[in-house]
Amino acid sequence: MSAQSRTARLIGPGTKPRNFVCAADVARLSVRALLEDPPPFRVLDIGGPGHYSNVDVAALYARTAGLEPRTSHLPAGIPKMMAVLARPLHPGIARVLRLASLPDDAFPERFEGTVDFERELGVRMTTLEEFVARQVQTAGLIPRPA
Repeated sequence: MSAQSRTARLIGPGTKPRNFVCAADVARLSVRALLEDPPPFRVLDIGGPGHYSNVDVAALYARTAGLEPRTSHLPAGIPKMMAVLARPLHPGIARVLRLASLPDDAFPERFEGTVDFERELGVRMTTLEEFVARQVQTAGLIPRPA
């Protein structure tokens, strides 16, 4: 399959806005917290800037790679059924499948404190656009000339 024919496959409608955070940012902040003297005895709520749906993320990857955004949607009932079948074999995967089958409005996944968080800790969180651009570059999907 060529890069031009790839399609993002999403579970359900993929329209729920959520907050994505770069794992490298979490690692950097964790090391920083562990090295503080004395260590901070508090919970750090960590979130990235912006709220995006899975459809938004798929479209961003496609645009960044110079491709036409294309998605297909797996009905939410299928992962729910797969969760029942997977539970005796792998309870963790079964939980992920069950969560994926919940309606978009089942629970919020937004983080509103990024600006305050960045100001308090003096860090700048990676934007989704920056993360996707690095991933596309690493994968060797160079955008087509306009």
